[in-house]
Amino acid sequence: MPDELGTWTFSSISSDKNNSDLPSVRGKFECSQNESELDIYHRGNLIQPKGTYHLSHADGTPFFWAACKA
Repeated sequence: MPDELGTWTFSSISSDKNNSDLPSVRGKFECSQNESELDIYHRGNLIQPKGTYHLSHADGTPFFWAACKA
């Protein structure tokens, strides 16, 4: 997950000799400021703290997905 705004590029490498297309995948995307007012987007990346079986936001808030508000 990008941690800075701007243009990001990527490329793939693979040791799979049977898939000749895989090592040549390249692309780019733009990471822009999130303008959503939903709280879920303002607490940081999802992480799994060491020694736990649950997800948390980067700020330590527990992550519990109960519904999706569109």
